[in-house]
Amino acid sequence: MLINDIEVSGPSTFLEPERRGIGLMFQDFALFPHMTVAANVAFGLTNFPKPARQAAAAEALARVGLAGYEGKYPHMLSGGEQQRVALARAVAPRPSVLLMDEPFSGLDLRLKDQVRADTLAVLRETGATVVIVTHDPEEAMGMADQIALLKDGTLVQAGSARDLLPGRTACSQRLSFPRLTGSRLSPTTEVSLHLLVYAVLRKK
Repeated sequence: MLINDIEVSGPSTFLEPERRGIGLMFQDFALFPHMTVAANVAFGLTNFPKPARQAAAAEALARVGLAGYEGKYPHMLSGGEQQRVALARAVAPRPSVLLMDEPFSGLDLRLKDQVRADTLAVLRETGATVVIVTHDPEEAMGMADQIALLKDGTLVQAGSARDLLPGRTACSQRLSFPRLTGSRLSPTTEVSLHLLVYAVLRKK
Protein backbone atom coordinates (compact mmCIF):
# COMPACT_ATOMS: atom_id res chain seq x y z
CA MET A 1 0.00 0.00 0.00
CA LEU A 2 1.32 3.42 -0.99
CA ILE A 3 0.44 6.79 0.53
CA ASN A 4 1.87 9.79 -1.33
CA ASP A 5 4.08 7.34 -3.26
CA ILE A 6 5.57 6.00 -0.01
CA GLU A 7 5.13 2.30 0.72
CA VAL A 8 3.62 1.83 4.18
CA SER A 9 2.65 -1.84 3.94
CA GLY A 10 3.97 -4.60 1.72
CA PRO A 11 5.98 -7.81 1.55
CA SER A 12 9.03 -6.21 3.14
CA THR A 13 7.61 -2.98 4.62
CA PHE A 14 5.37 -2.23 7.57
CA LEU A 15 4.98 1.30 8.89
CA GLU A 16 3.16 1.61 12.20
CA PRO A 17 -0.40 2.94 11.69
CA GLU A 18 0.23 5.97 13.89
CA ARG A 19 3.07 7.04 11.58
CA ARG A 20 1.13 6.76 8.29
CA GLY A 21 -0.51 10.18 8.39
CA ILE A 22 -4.05 8.79 8.25
CA GLY A 23 -6.88 10.34 10.26
CA LEU A 24 -10.13 8.62 11.22
CA MET A 25 -13.48 10.09 12.17
CA PHE A 26 -15.96 7.61 13.63
CA GLN A 27 -19.67 7.48 12.93
CA ASP A 28 -20.56 8.02 16.61
CA PHE A 29 -17.75 10.60 17.09
CA ALA A 30 -16.18 8.47 19.90
CA LEU A 31 -15.39 11.40 22.18
CA PHE A 32 -14.01 10.59 25.62
CA PRO A 33 -16.69 11.72 28.09
CA HIS A 34 -14.25 12.23 30.98
CA MET A 35 -11.99 14.53 28.93
CA THR A 36 -12.47 18.18 28.10
CA VAL A 37 -12.91 19.27 24.51
CA ALA A 38 -9.28 20.41 24.38
CA ALA A 39 -8.04 17.08 25.77
CA ASN A 40 -10.14 15.16 23.25
CA VAL A 41 -8.66 17.11 20.35
CA ALA A 42 -5.12 16.82 21.70
CA PHE A 43 -5.41 13.07 22.30
CA GLY A 44 -3.79 12.10 19.00
CA LEU A 45 -1.00 14.65 19.19
CA THR A 46 1.39 12.51 21.22
CA ASN A 47 4.33 13.33 18.93
CA PHE A 48 3.95 17.04 19.65
CA PRO A 49 5.71 18.75 22.58
CA LYS A 50 3.14 19.77 25.21
CA PRO A 51 3.03 23.51 24.35
CA ALA A 52 2.74 22.70 20.63
CA ARG A 53 0.05 20.13 21.41
CA GLN A 54 -2.09 22.71 23.18
CA ALA A 55 -1.57 25.24 20.38
CA ALA A 56 -2.46 22.69 17.69
CA ALA A 57 -5.63 21.70 19.56
CA ALA A 58 -6.67 25.34 19.94
CA GLU A 59 -5.99 25.97 16.24
CA ALA A 60 -8.08 22.95 15.21
CA LEU A 61 -10.97 24.06 17.43
CA ALA A 62 -10.84 27.57 16.01
CA ARG A 63 -10.91 26.10 12.50
CA VAL A 64 -14.20 24.33 13.22
CA GLY A 65 -15.70 27.36 14.95
CA LEU A 66 -15.31 26.15 18.55
CA ALA A 67 -12.76 28.60 19.92
CA GLY A 68 -13.51 29.07 23.63
CA TYR A 69 -14.93 25.57 24.07
CA GLU A 70 -11.67 24.08 25.32
CA GLY A 71 -12.84 23.59 28.91
CA LYS A 72 -16.24 22.09 28.13
CA TYR A 73 -17.08 18.38 28.26
CA PRO A 74 -18.83 16.38 25.49
CA HIS A 75 -22.12 16.06 27.40
CA MET A 76 -22.35 19.86 27.46
CA LEU A 77 -22.37 20.09 23.66
CA SER A 78 -25.05 19.68 21.02
CA GLY A 79 -24.82 16.91 18.43
CA GLY A 80 -23.47 19.33 15.84
CA GLU A 81 -20.85 20.64 18.26
CA GLN A 82 -19.75 17.11 19.14
CA GLN A 83 -19.36 16.38 15.43
CA ARG A 84 -17.13 19.42 15.05
CA VAL A 85 -14.98 18.36 18.01
CA ALA A 86 -14.53 14.96 16.37
CA LEU A 87 -13.58 16.68 13.12
CA ALA A 88 -11.09 18.92 14.94
CA ARG A 89 -9.49 15.87 16.55
CA ALA A 90 -9.22 14.16 13.17
CA VAL A 91 -7.56 17.10 11.38
CA ALA A 92 -5.37 18.34 14.25
CA PRO A 93 -2.45 15.98 13.41
CA ARG A 94 -2.61 17.27 9.80
CA PRO A 95 -3.16 13.89 8.11
CA SER A 96 -2.62 13.48 4.39
CA VAL A 97 -5.57 11.07 4.21
CA LEU A 98 -8.74 11.32 6.28
CA LEU A 99 -11.23 8.43 6.57
CA MET A 100 -14.78 9.35 7.62
CA ASP A 101 -17.39 6.71 8.47
CA GLU A 102 -20.86 8.16 7.82
CA PRO A 103 -19.96 11.33 9.73
CA PHE A 104 -23.37 12.98 9.30
CA SER A 105 -25.71 10.03 9.86
CA GLY A 106 -26.22 10.76 13.56
CA LEU A 107 -27.39 14.34 13.01
CA ASP A 108 -31.00 15.38 12.62
CA LEU A 109 -32.14 16.99 9.39
CA ARG A 110 -32.09 20.50 10.85
CA LEU A 111 -28.38 20.23 11.56
CA LYS A 112 -27.16 18.00 8.76
CA ASP A 113 -26.99 20.48 5.86
CA GLN A 114 -25.25 23.21 7.88
CA VAL A 115 -22.80 20.87 9.60
CA ARG A 116 -22.00 19.22 6.27
CA ALA A 117 -21.30 22.60 4.66
CA ASP A 118 -19.11 23.63 7.59
CA THR A 119 -17.23 20.34 7.42
CA LEU A 120 -16.55 20.73 3.70
CA ALA A 121 -15.14 24.20 4.29
CA VAL A 122 -12.73 22.80 6.89
CA LEU A 123 -11.71 19.91 4.65
CA ARG A 124 -10.92 22.30 1.81
CA GLU A 125 -8.54 24.15 4.11
CA THR A 126 -6.68 21.01 5.20
CA GLY A 127 -5.83 19.87 1.66
CA ALA A 128 -6.16 16.22 2.76
CA THR A 129 -7.56 13.49 0.56
CA VAL A 130 -10.81 12.40 2.20
CA VAL A 131 -12.60 9.06 1.87
CA ILE A 132 -16.19 9.17 3.12
CA VAL A 133 -18.47 6.16 3.51
CA THR A 134 -22.12 7.09 3.11
CA HIS A 135 -25.47 5.44 2.36
CA ASP A 136 -26.93 8.81 1.29
CA PRO A 137 -26.84 9.27 -2.52
CA GLU A 138 -27.56 13.00 -2.22
CA GLU A 139 -24.62 13.40 0.12
CA ALA A 140 -22.32 11.55 -2.25
CA MET A 141 -23.46 13.46 -5.32
CA GLY A 142 -23.16 16.83 -3.61
CA MET A 143 -19.73 16.32 -2.04
CA ALA A 144 -17.51 14.17 -4.19
CA ASP A 145 -15.12 14.50 -7.08
CA GLN A 146 -15.27 10.73 -7.51
CA ILE A 147 -17.93 8.27 -6.39
CA ALA A 148 -17.61 4.50 -6.06
CA LEU A 149 -20.84 2.50 -5.85
CA LEU A 150 -20.64 -0.78 -3.97
CA LYS A 151 -23.19 -3.56 -3.63
CA ASP A 152 -22.62 -6.62 -1.47
CA GLY A 153 -18.95 -5.68 -1.18
CA THR A 154 -18.43 -5.47 -4.94
CA LEU A 155 -17.56 -2.33 -6.90
CA VAL A 156 -20.28 -1.89 -9.52
CA GLN A 157 -19.48 1.57 -10.86
CA ALA A 158 -17.12 4.50 -10.33
CA GLY A 159 -17.04 7.99 -11.77
CA SER A 160 -17.78 11.63 -11.17
CA ALA A 161 -21.12 12.97 -9.96
CA ARG A 162 -21.97 13.92 -13.56
CA ASP A 163 -21.19 10.39 -14.75
CA LEU A 164 -23.60 8.91 -12.22
CA LEU A 165 -26.52 11.30 -12.67
CA PRO A 166 -29.88 9.47 -12.84
CA GLY A 167 -30.73 8.18 -16.30
CA ARG A 168 -27.16 8.31 -17.60
CA THR A 169 -26.19 4.78 -16.55
CA ALA A 170 -27.91 1.54 -15.71
CA CYS A 171 -26.51 1.59 -12.17
CA SER A 172 -27.66 5.12 -11.41
CA GLN A 173 -31.22 4.20 -12.36
CA ARG A 174 -31.29 1.79 -9.43
CA LEU A 175 -30.58 4.60 -6.95
CA SER A 176 -32.89 7.23 -5.53
CA PHE A 177 -31.51 10.77 -5.87
CA PRO A 178 -33.85 13.24 -4.12
CA ARG A 179 -33.41 16.99 -4.60
CA LEU A 180 -30.72 16.68 -7.24
CA THR A 181 -32.44 18.68 -9.94
CA GLY A 182 -32.59 22.32 -10.95
CA SER A 183 -30.18 24.55 -9.06
CA ARG A 184 -29.25 21.79 -6.61
CA LEU A 185 -27.12 19.81 -9.06
CA SER A 186 -27.10 19.81 -12.84
CA PRO A 187 -25.08 17.86 -15.44
CA THR A 188 -22.72 20.83 -15.71
CA THR A 189 -22.03 21.16 -11.98
CA GLU A 190 -18.35 20.95 -11.09
CA VAL A 191 -17.38 19.68 -7.63
CA SER A 192 -14.03 21.17 -6.69
CA LEU A 193 -13.36 19.41 -3.37
CA HIS A 194 -11.00 16.46 -3.63
CA LEU A 195 -13.06 13.68 -2.08
CA LEU A 196 -13.61 10.04 -2.88
CA VAL A 197 -17.00 8.88 -1.61
CA TYR A 198 -18.07 5.27 -1.40
CA ALA A 199 -21.85 5.24 -1.78
CA VAL A 200 -23.55 1.93 -1.07
CA LEU A 201 -26.41 0.84 -3.33
CA ARG A 202 -29.70 0.56 -1.51
CA LYS A 203 -31.14 -2.91 -1.18
CA LYS A 204 -34.42 -3.56 -2.94
